[in-house]
Amino acid sequence: MLPTAQQAALDYERGLFREFKAYQTSYGAKLKDIEQALQFNNIHEGLHLGYMMALRKGV
Repeated sequence: MLPTAQQAALDYERGLFREFKAYQTSYGAKLKDIEQALQFNNIHEGLHLGYMMALRKGV
């Protein structure tokens, strides 16, 4: 089994995300296609990392 990022890249290359249903995030961003969803995911994961780093400093 491949790590999630590698599997997502393969699935993208295979065109498995051609049909993308627009989605409104809890942050109010409307994702209209897979490219926007992938970009938002990177930002979202960065927020998680930032919180973890801040918590680590507090411990």
